[in-house]
Amino acid sequence: MTIDSDPTAPAAEPPFSILVVCTGNICRSPLAEQLLTTRLTNAGIPVLVTSAGTYAMVGKGMPDEAAALSVRYGGDPRAHVSRQLTARLVADADLVVTADREHRGEVVSSTRALPATPSPSTSSPV
Repeated sequence: MTIDSDPTAPAAEPPFSILVVCTGNICRSPLAEQLLTTRLTNAGIPVLVTSAGTYAMVGKGMPDEAAALSVRYGGDPRAHVSRQLTARLVADADLVVTADREHRGEVVSSTRALPATPSPSTSSPV
């Protein structure tokens, strides 16, 4: 026997989302993505962690050395495919973590392409 969920119950809130940014999106940011996902999930924290690169090597997987580090510390590099940082990825994230200040600058620049959506209860997107 299965029990269906209550259709009158409020919809589940989407998990907290984290975007990790580096340059090529093949080493640092995917490694951080995978390890954050593993550690936060194991701690019972619902989270969606993704990654992107400011000058991504689009479509590439992780190099063997980075993939081995991910596996060593509990990550799973098999499904990673690098992707380019976009304004939409930044806007959809609750938190953006960058590998260095240059990446932070790219994140801030990318948000300038978005239409302004003023909200008195929110602060800067970065």
